[in-house]
Amino acid sequence: MSSDTPSHVLRTMDDVEMIVYNYFKAQLHQKDLRWIPRKYNDTWNDIVDERLKRVVSTLNELSDELRSNGASFREMKSKTELVISALERQNGSIQDQSGYNAFACIAEHLFGEGIRWNHVLTLFVFTTELAHDFYLTRDDITTIDTVADWLVNYVTSRLSNWIRSNRGWDGLIDYYNQSNIASPCSTRSLWHTAVVIGGILAFSFYHFAYKH
Repeated sequence: MSSDTPSHVLRTMDDVEMIVYNYFKAQLHQKDLRWIPRKYNDTWNDIVDERLKRVVSTLNELSDELRSNGASFREMKSKTELVISALERQNGSIQDQSGYNAFACIAEHLFGEGIRWNHVLTLFVFTTELAHDFYLTRDDITTIDTVADWLVNYVTSRLSNWIRSNRGWDGLIDYYNQSNIASPCSTRSLWHTAVVIGGILAFSFYHFAYKH
């Protein structure tokens, strides 16, 4: 494929992987945690594709904005402990399919009424917070890799067709630019954190009520 391929063409799963991994790396760096995907070991290099750099930069800026909205973000973050507690109680490991199934259950709740860019952004933020909290709980850096791969798999399997149909990752950049013009950051305060919280509570209720 030629080097001038527009970014709205979602070329391969590798694109999603590079976006997620670089996004995780930047977000965790803000928490003073150095993380490199274990599958790359010493061969990891930061993203060099300018097309994907813009996507990661936009995700980071929008994530910072969500976190700046204290109340709704804190409420969402406080609920990650419910997910961790439920997964810790289940048989097996978060590395197996049951861990991903739990994550997908919450994500499906988020997209239950349709896919929008603010839904996608909320999922990215929630997933990095979940990965970080899992790391703190287990003191095991490989849990971050596991959760990051959940996001890669979900975006690839469940969101890639929608992304392609909405100008690909260029659509995310358009969303960021248009929303900044249309309204100040303060008017986008709630995002979809409430929907994520609802998904967490629904998952946790099912797990504790019916699995034990």
